[in-house]
Amino acid sequence: MFVVTGGMASWRFGPTATLLEDGRVLVVGGSAPGAEVYDPSMGTWSPAAGTGVHRRQHAATLLGDGRVLITGGFVSSNTRLASAEIFDPSTGALSPAASMLEQRSSHTATLLRDGSVLVAGGRCCGAGALASAELYDPMTGMFSPTASLIAPLSGGTPGGPGRSDHTATLLQTDHVLITGGFNGIFPSSEAQLYSNEFPEADAGEDETTECASVTGAPVTFDGFASSDPDSTEGANDDIVRFE
Repeated sequence: MFVVTGGMASWRFGPTATLLEDGRVLVVGGSAPGAEVYDPSMGTWSPAAGTGVHRRQHAATLLGDGRVLITGGFVSSNTRLASAEIFDPSTGALSPAASMLEQRSSHTATLLRDGSVLVAGGRCCGAGALASAELYDPMTGMFSPTASLIAPLSGGTPGGPGRSDHTATLLQTDHVLITGGFNGIFPSSEAQLYSNEFPEADAGEDETTECASVTGAPVTFDGFASSDPDSTEGANDDIVRFE
């Protein structure tokens, strides 16, 4: 059954709600600026310190150290945000963080096993869906580019490689499964995998190791570069399986 508990101080349409390590819940943004914290032991709410950026359709991710990373969102149909904030439960305050590399809303932000956060896809200015992705490093507090989402395979859902309003799930294999969403033209049936960890190969000048890429193309890994035709030069960011 449902029972009534204490109400928030503000009406909020489209906020995020993140369970903190101490059992409280952080609610951020939506149709009202700022943030509030729910205490289940008391059934009451308290405002988070700091003004915060007014945002909705953003993402909030619990970091490994107990802080919460808040990314992107929008304030109007033509104004997406690249800004990010950190909520620190020890101080109860929101504070500005380094901005993302791109403005985005309706994206995903997934905590990876190494403590970094994968921010993928979303919408930017206009109706288009973003294919780009970036990684947040909580040690440096900075965002850096990573591999982009890939275009649908032949026979898949028509549209570009961009994705918004999708889901992202960390698997036990440490890959992130990206499913569904909107690709800028249609709802998508496509799914793809992401990994930011790649094998170390003891491969000299005359030795190579083969593995498979997301697209099924053969890959030769020599410890520095990939022969996969859709690879970024000097990186193996599209290798998702190694045997």
